[in-house]
Amino acid sequence: MDDAFYESWKRRRASLNVPANFADRVMAAIDRREAIPSRLVVFFQTRAARLTLCSLAAVAFVIRVVHVLALFLNPS
Repeated sequence: MDDAFYESWKRRRASLNVPANFADRVMAAIDRREAIPSRLVVFFQTRAARLTLCSLAAVAFVIRVVHVLALFLNPS
């Protein structure tokens, strides 16, 4: 039963009329979207932003390590 349903679904989907320039329009839209980098991408391409982000990640890592160590070294 599932195979028959799937085959009928495939036949219905294959019979749809797709415009001749559909693939070209999709690829053009992708190219336009890739041509305009987002502000966030442009921001993180700067050295200062990457340095800030890495520094914040390192601080967060150290804080987490200290919290884990505090679990075992707690004098109470």
